[in-house]
Amino acid sequence: MEFAKKHEPNTINDLVFQDPRVAQIIADYGAGLRDKHLLLEGPTSSGKSIAASMILKERLSANLGNSYTSIFHGQGFDHRTIKTIEGDWNIQMMYDSAYSVIDEVDFADANGRREIRKFIDGKSFGTLICTTNFVNKLEREFRSRFLVVNVSVPAPNDWHLRAMQILQAEGHAVTLTQVQRFMANFSGHARDFIDEVENVHLGLLRARAAAQSNAEATSKCLSVITNTRPIFESKGIRLSNGATPKAATPSSDGKSQQ
Repeated sequence: MEFAKKHEPNTINDLVFQDPRVAQIIADYGAGLRDKHLLLEGPTSSGKSIAASMILKERLSANLGNSYTSIFHGQGFDHRTIKTIEGDWNIQMMYDSAYSVIDEVDFADANGRREIRKFIDGKSFGTLICTTNFVNKLEREFRSRFLVVNVSVPAPNDWHLRAMQILQAEGHAVTLTQVQRFMANFSGHARDFIDEVENVHLGLLRARAAAQSNAEATSKCLSVITNTRPIFESKGIRLSNGATPKAATPSSDGKSQQ
């Protein structure tokens, strides 16, 4: 888990999306360029929840710290949850911005969604970011209050650049072409990504250790040859190209020749 924890996304730039337009919209929210309520919809493992939480972090951590959060779940959402969000926004507005996330908002029942609509309609400030796997479960009246963005599951090759960044951070001088070859069998599933990168990382460490071991063995061999050369030569034995001893043979006059 240490490798996975070490390389968790830290900024919006660390996120992976299939559609560059979606990546730009998320970046715009993170930079505060957009403030309309946002609904991220799409299949599981498309990166909706991490994108929502990263927008929250980008907008609030500078003033409230990295540990601050205002993330809720649709399950059991009611007027009491709204009161909690209102309290969060009152604190956040001391710094002129207010954000909260409701993950899997489709889990909220009709009364919960009605409370969300009332809350949105009664506020002239703040941005609510919701996610859902099933956008069709949400009423048109609910969806109309948001910028609705479809987030698709990234393809396997969409992950290669992020993989290269992680491997380079671990000290591996790899190119994008090499990473593409290393991850040729990667399925593209987000939850498998960091495990696959760790496999590549460990394989490269083993290859580096083996190369270093071979280099050390070669160095020792050359050292032995260098140190024993005078002994062989004193006995009239020549080392061919610094490697194989070649014994002297007698000439016709009885003297040894090399």
